[in-house]
This record gives sequence, structure tokens and C-alpha cells, in this order.
Amino acid sequence: MFFALAIICAVIGLTATGAVVYTVAATFQRRHEQGNRRAQLADRLLRWTAWDYAVTVLACGGLVFLLADLLAIWRDRLMYPDYRLGYLLCGFVFVSAGIALLFARLGFALQLAASRRTAAQQHQPEPEQADGAE
Repeated sequence: MFFALAIICAVIGLTATGAVVYTVAATFQRRHEQGNRRAQLADRLLRWTAWDYAVTVLACGGLVFLLADLLAIWRDRLMYPDYRLGYLLCGFVFVSAGIALLFARLGFALQLAASRRTAAQQHQPEPEQADGAE
């Protein structure tokens, strides 16, 4: 059981690492393109990538495993050494940091989408001869 769980976690971790490498390689290949770099960055940040899926899956899975371990320690305190709680605390800090980065990315993407929507509404074409009907 633990061996199968270790293999599943290794596959998920390697997939996340592959998504990071792919995202970085794609970013470096696109940086030589001409044009408005801010608009290109905005387009890239508004897309939900494989990296975002991987971070979400890893954060949720890590949180579930940490909670299961915490419940096991809470149930049988004498069976586990004291330093196990320190490991759990570090795990919760790392998972919380991953979730905080996800929320920061989500907030940045929503702010960027709202500013693009506002800019598009401000640049609507106006009639050239509005008084011509009178």
C-alpha cells in the first residue's frame, strides 16, 4: 500500500516538475517575439496552464495527507515521536505557501482581466456626427 502511494506521489511530483520545465522553456522561447510585451504577458497570465493544475493537485493532495497524518497522531499520541509534530507543522507551512501563491496568481489574473475589460469599454468607437440628425 505504501509503495503504491509512493509511486503515485512520485508520478504527480514528476508531472509537476515537467510542467514547470515546459512553462519556463515556453516563456524563454516567446520572449524574443516583437510587439507589446505587457500585452503578451497579460495573455500568458490569463491562461490557466498545466503548472496551475499541478500546483492545485499537489496542494490539495498534500493537505489531505497532512490532515490524515494529523488525525493519526492525535488519536495515538504515544505511538509517534514528538518530532513528528514538527514535520507536520513544516508540511502545513509549505502547503499554505502553495495555496497562498495560487490565490495571489488568481487575484493578479482577475485584476488583469478587469483592467483589460475596463480598457476595452473605454475605447468604444464614438459616432463622428452625433448632431447630424438634428
